Amino acid sequence: MKYLASANWKQTDLALVQWRCENEAHYRDIIALLRSRRIFSPVVWNYAVKHGDVPALKELLASDRSVQRLASTLLSFATFKSPLLTLAGEVGVGATSDAVADAEPPVALDGDATRFYEHLEYSPLINARAHVLGTTRKIVNEAVARQWRSVLSLVASKRAAEVSAADRLAVVYHLLLQDRVAEAVAMFAKVPAPADSAATSRTAGAPAATAVTPTPTANWLTLQYDYLAAYMDFFHWDPVAATGAGVGAGAGAGAAMPAPYALPIASAVARAYAGYPVPKWAAKFAEIGTQVMEALAAAAPASRTAATAALGSGVSAEETGTSKELSREAQQAKAASKEPSLELAIEGDTVVLTYANVSSVLLRFYCMDVELLFSTSPFLTKSAGGGGGGKSDSLGQFAYVRPNGVLVVPLPAAAVGKTAEHRVALPPAFAKTNVMVEATSPQAGIRRAVPYFSNRMSIAVTEAFGRLKVTHSETGAPIPRAYVKVFYRTSEGDKGRFYKDGYTDLRGVYDYTAISTDELGKTQRFALLVVSDADGSAIKEASPPRS
Repeated sequence: MKYLASANWKQTDLALVQWRCENEAHYRDIIALLRSRRIFSPVVWNYAVKHGDVPALKELLASDRSVQRLASTLLSFATFKSPLLTLAGEVGVGATSDAVADAEPPVALDGDATRFYEHLEYSPLINARAHVLGTTRKIVNEAVARQWRSVLSLVASKRAAEVSAADRLAVVYHLLLQDRVAEAVAMFAKVPAPADSAATSRTAGAPAATAVTPTPTANWLTLQYDYLAAYMDFFHWDPVAATGAGVGAGAGAGAAMPAPYALPIASAVARAYAGYPVPKWAAKFAEIGTQVMEALAAAAPASRTAATAALGSGVSAEETGTSKELSREAQQAKAASKEPSLELAIEGDTVVLTYANVSSVLLRFYCMDVELLFSTSPFLTKSAGGGGGGKSDSLGQFAYVRPNGVLVVPLPAAAVGKTAEHRVALPPAFAKTNVMVEATSPQAGIRRAVPYFSNRMSIAVTEAFGRLKVTHSETGAPIPRAYVKVFYRTSEGDKGRFYKDGYTDLRGVYDYTAISTDELGKTQRFALLVVSDADGSAIKEASPPRS
């Protein structure tokens, strides 16, 4: 006992004292001494079974190793209660009632509960696919999949009346992680709103600024509830209604609201939590406010200046401006004094031929199914020679397809060695169609091909940040909900494979590199397909961010 009172227990094999623990008096002296030094040893605590030491036995069963062993046996129960051990979730998730979940400060469930489930936050978690591939939904991240199964086991083990608001919020969170937004919204509607919630504290039609500021004594679920309410409010955004008399579903209860208060729930929450004392959450709510202001500025051009001023430095240059990387014209090849050259570009609905020492060109037009073409040959635009400086006669799949139209174009004579430009209007049959345009000069043996996408989109790709922004080419307004499919390749010879897909947000912005795998580090080049039901489609290429 004297040795145990002063020894370095990390360098002491406590198994050597087991034989002493056979004697109950010795056992109780030893365990009392170890407990006074805050030392826990399963080897010693195991003798609690032999000597009927209930407090020590509870401590033994609550140890991590024992809980893991028991949890694997009792998994079908998810929650378990006995005089010696209670398995439950953390305070809140897994509680048997909201009265326990809402206790302030947090208390141990049933006095001696051991956590079977602990709610975890995954940030960031970005899914590669926006839609289910095949008939079965698969969560690629195995850690998230295990956590999701634990949540379901926890909730399924309860009677319906025992399922708490915290349980439902945990389910909502996991549904959002899986991009199952409609199901998350439906589940969230079943969560009773806390009385002090900023998301529900304002009356229909009242300015968001009147939201009640949460107090330190607020229900501990209030912050999580408000954040999820604000997050899902963005999915109710109606940019058309936001510029008129009111907003759509985002107003709640179908109430019409003045245009400045579109996204009313998100606005109310952002204002209520401005300056929140926890930096992590303060940043999250500030981002909500920033996106609300950007969306309003884009939807109502008349208020663009005021909204931008309110945003201040919150709007980054890559989100509001254009980049030197955005060039819609193929670069002109350097003319040699006697060498024929030919370059092809499309501006608007006009074919632009830049040539030297060439007398005529044959234009061929091949109609495209853009998404099918992209999915099978994502890097076709480069291999086709569009904008390239070298000669190429490769059209990929189109080399074996009969063209849908052919046009012979005589070129005006130019001085030898001098570069000239000739413009030809796209034939009306192809002006509103996605087509691959091929230009050939039989006498010079030159082929050039570029895709023509009939669209009204301007796509700004910011390679340094792995983001793109889609705006209307005529009005400059952001295009939300544009579908983006991303392919990548790891080397020049790589034909490319699927990387991720998704949709632009309310600002028309999409992060095409973020993904919860290590694929970015292998990427040499990205191919980007952007499709808008109303404004057409386009394909871009981009290099990965340098760091």
